[in-house]
Amino acid sequence: MNNAYKQCLGEVLAERRRAAKINKRQLSMMVGISRLTIRKIENGDTNPSIDVLLRMTQGMGVPFADIVAECESRLRALPEDSLDEPYVLTP
Repeated sequence: MNNAYKQCLGEVLAERRRAAKINKRQLSMMVGISRLTIRKIENGDTNPSIDVLLRMTQGMGVPFADIVAECESRLRALPEDSLDEPYVLTP
């Protein structure tokens, strides 16, 4: 996963978590993922597995596909030269 996508994914997950009024501690306890891991994911500092992402989105009551679609939309809106690595968007 490239850096732009990791950053976007983390931002969207954090926004959705806050919108659901769930703090990192609560999410951690609900889905069995450490707060440190959640922080790293939300900051774009780690490459999370699909399993971890699914557990997080299910814990927040947000479809995983919605998170991916939001990232795709945001990345499409960026000028291509602003991305640190080439990123191929799905059609």
